[in-house]
Amino acid sequence: MQVRNDKARKYLTEMRKKQPVPFAQKFPNADPSAHRLLQKLLAFDQKDRPTAEEVCFVAFARLKNGVMAFNSC
Repeated sequence: MQVRNDKARKYLTEMRKKQPVPFAQKFPNADPSAHRLLQKLLAFDQKDRPTAEEVCFVAFARLKNGVMAFNSC
């Protein structure tokens, strides 16, 4: 990803690198497909994020065995 703003680029390059915490660890009771969807929605580079239309089309909620599940990209 290319950051055009000089101040933003400097800030990002000087940030301390941290290991990500898996969503499954943060939200252990959530469905794994919800973890995948959240991962895609929070991608840093906007080119890697799905559009609202894609999310509405692909990530629809459905009732599965009495539990709300998400079909994700």
